[in-house]
Amino acid sequence: MLTITRKITSSEFRAMDFTEQETKEFIFELINGEIVARNYPGATHQLILGDLVMAFILFLHERNPGEVLFAPFGVVMDDFNDVQPDLMFVQSANRHIIKEEGIYGVPDLVLEVISPSSAKTDRKTKFRLYEDMGVAE
Repeated sequence: MLTITRKITSSEFRAMDFTEQETKEFIFELINGEIVARNYPGATHQLILGDLVMAFILFLHERNPGEVLFAPFGVVMDDFNDVQPDLMFVQSANRHIIKEEGIYGVPDLVLEVISPSSAKTDRKTKFRLYEDMGVAE
């Protein structure tokens, strides 16, 4: 038996209807054309992310070099990658990549808060993706 698989695009991914039960249990991302389901973050993760967002906003407030965004907010890096980093920074010169429904392009900085359930994906798969896509930091 021959099984043919193909990558799906970010447009196809965004048009998919996940069940209510699926969306209650998982956050879905598209990595290299494959759908990846991950668990929702816990309280510790969210508290750390909140502190980081606040620190970034306070530091950047008077300098105004760009925009800070945070999950849940999709980043369509190319046709086969639609991810949700925990925190993103886009310099003023690149603000045009920020749209109402997500970032369409490569943010200047991406930050992932590592949780036990996401460590392998964040440290290996997504790190490599961010590096390959040209995320500066």
